[in-house]
Amino acid sequence: MSKRVFPLITSLAVGAMIFSIIPAQTAFGYDLIDSKNPSPYLEHIFNITADLSISNGVASLSGNVTAQSGTSSIKVDATLYRIEKNGSKTAVKTWSNNNSGSNVLNWSSSYAVAKGYDYQLTFTSTVVRNGSSETASKNSNIVYAN
Repeated sequence: MSKRVFPLITSLAVGAMIFSIIPAQTAFGYDLIDSKNPSPYLEHIFNITADLSISNGVASLSGNVTAQSGTSSIKVDATLYRIEKNGSKTAVKTWSNNNSGSNVLNWSSSYAVAKGYDYQLTFTSTVVRNGSSETASKNSNIVYAN
């Protein structure tokens, strides 16, 4: 019996070690950026957020990027998407903003939207630091305009 148990235990131990070195993002497929913790997969971008709320046909949009110190520039594109009845996304409007010499960029805007649709904001940032660039995106929650 011990001849069969030892290979089984060894196989399980090796499998556990292999699984533990797979990045959690790959293994579990969660968002690249967690708003409370810096991502271990990004070198320059510490945090990125995207927020959307809709009231009386007006979308309030905001986003934030916080990069590591030594950042030379931050560029953001904020795109508001309408989610069609068939599930496809249509870009309604895109805003762009740049910031040089700071490691933080805060952005906000408002926009009139058609009622009866779901909307989502995608906030994409490119950070340049120490001569290299890094890009990350964050999606807001999906919000219904009633």
